[in-house]
Amino acid sequence: MITDRFPRALRVWPVVTASILVFGLSHCEQNPLIVALPGSEWVFETEVIDTLDVQQLIRTSAHGNSLTLYAGQESDTRESGILIKFPAVDTTLIPDYESVELVLIRRTFADEFPEPGASFAVYTIEEDSLIWSESDTGATIADFTNIIDPYSLGMLEVSTLIVDANGAARDSVVEHLSIPLDTLLLHEWAHGTRANNGFLLKREDAGGLIGFHSRRNTQLSPYIAFSYHDTTTDGRDTVRSRYYFPTADLSVYPASPTIPIPPAGSLAEYILLDHSTGRSGYLNFGPYHEIDTTSMVAGARLILQVNLEASSLDAGQIGFRVFRRLEPREEGDSSAVLIEQVLYSPQADSIILNLGSFVAALAAGSIENFGLDLQVLPRNHDFDYLAIRTPNAAGNKRTRLEIVYSKPFQDLP
Repeated sequence: MITDRFPRALRVWPVVTASILVFGLSHCEQNPLIVALPGSEWVFETEVIDTLDVQQLIRTSAHGNSLTLYAGQESDTRESGILIKFPAVDTTLIPDYESVELVLIRRTFADEFPEPGASFAVYTIEEDSLIWSESDTGATIADFTNIIDPYSLGMLEVSTLIVDANGAARDSVVEHLSIPLDTLLLHEWAHGTRANNGFLLKREDAGGLIGFHSRRNTQLSPYIAFSYHDTTTDGRDTVRSRYYFPTADLSVYPASPTIPIPPAGSLAEYILLDHSTGRSGYLNFGPYHEIDTTSMVAGARLILQVNLEASSLDAGQIGFRVFRRLEPREEGDSSAVLIEQVLYSPQADSIILNLGSFVAALAAGSIENFGLDLQVLPRNHDFDYLAIRTPNAAGNKRTRLEIVYSKPFQDLP
């Protein structure tokens, strides 16, 4: 959304000592422009830039690398399922087996209540037609055309469960899904008579979206529990368990947005950021403003104003990463991470990003400005979304950039 306004500058001339300046900018000490300052008195000039090129972008769907696995209906037309794959089980224990179960531990958000009795089905995947990758298969439930009859059924329950079986196992009362598995299937997988293409898990009762911890949460990861009778250790019949953890898992659901996206080039008052639909944001002040290279850049901050009414944050917070583009947006998507993680909670109506080092590097000519991308991290609720106001927003709640320049006091006209 390109506007035709020109940047305005708010000039402030406070006089400060070099010691105060160094203290205030200690986090930028690696920047070549932040050096020991000669003399003792400096002045600041603050420039406010509220003319930015802000665009709504849609990236390629990428449901992997998430902390959450989703099954159920997010809307009437948007159903999510779970793909999950395990290594082969030690079949030498099958003659002594007690039970085999697939276990997933629920992850709740906001004021979600337990749903004991919610029913789920597991299907075996017969054809290896998918690419297992954390960057996403691009598949949806509709792509599994040969899935007809469920392999096994299970229900959510609140009871004692082994948690953190990969480390210091302990009993905990948690809401979880437990689905029995057949040893014949495990035997066929282990001996290669049946391809191990993993499972597809769906919610069977047409209920709403339910989240489970993914394998990226090592203490609450899904697992297969193989319980067997052991009479060799101490001569007594003791039931023991071995635990097998996923080699791959991810959610599969349509990536089409459920909320309208402002058309490109429109004067929309906000852009949306989320993970499930791939919405990201692009911001660039370069088309309207050049960095003042005659003064030292003492600091810079990008103030992102949030439209809470247009946002949805069931998890209570949302995180995103800031990238700087390495080439013009029209030529490609190569980028480098500028800020690893920004966390936002709805108690604040704005997000402040420290861009001091970035702007100083632009002034020094060590990098070029091709704009910044904001992309949500899949660490909270992937279906949450955050609305960032654009410079077209009404009133003074507009996203803007503030750059602070400094000059020696004696150099002032």
